Amino acid sequence: MEVGSAMSESQTETKSATESATKSKPGQLLVDDVRSLIDACWKATTITELMPALPKGMKPRYVHVIDAVWHINEPNGQDTGTARVGDVSAFL
Repeated sequence: MEVGSAMSESQTETKSATESATKSKPGQLLVDDVRSLIDACWKATTITELMPALPKGMKPRYVHVIDAVWHINEPNGQDTGTARVGDVSAFL
């Protein structure tokens, strides 16, 4: 066996571990993808915690309904109300 071309056992193990982390089987996420997902969730939690409290009497659901009405009215301009209850229900 040549000294220059031979890999040590630990190098072979490291290489195979790296290859298994970069190749995924169907239905499995890569390690880097999982790290990115966890990082995105952590950032979303941090952003949510930094948001101010809702005004008294307002529930988070109201914000979703207002957002739905805004998106439904957007193509026709916000001056013309075209959102109906059924449209909002379908949007949500």
